[in-house]
Amino acid sequence: MNKDYWIKFWRSHGEVNNNSDPQKQVLRTSSKIPIDKKRWQLTLEKVHQEMRMKAGHRFLDLCCGNGLLAQHFLKYCEVNM
Repeated sequence: MNKDYWIKFWRSHGEVNNNSDPQKQVLRTSSKIPIDKKRWQLTLEKVHQEMRMKAGHRFLDLCCGNGLLAQHFLKYCEVNM
């Protein structure tokens, strides 16, 4: 595989899907259809349970998507900018 494959893929995907459904932007899909709100809520609950987030914890978003996870977890974390 070409070492630049993923760079090219995500640049192209970002240009085409910039204004599309937030789930589709990061390929959070099932059979190329963005996941629905119920499935997303279940995902957030599962991640929250696994992370054991509590007030005062810190959350680091490493720019691995469009910020939907970080947006959700901000209410549970200490905010440093």
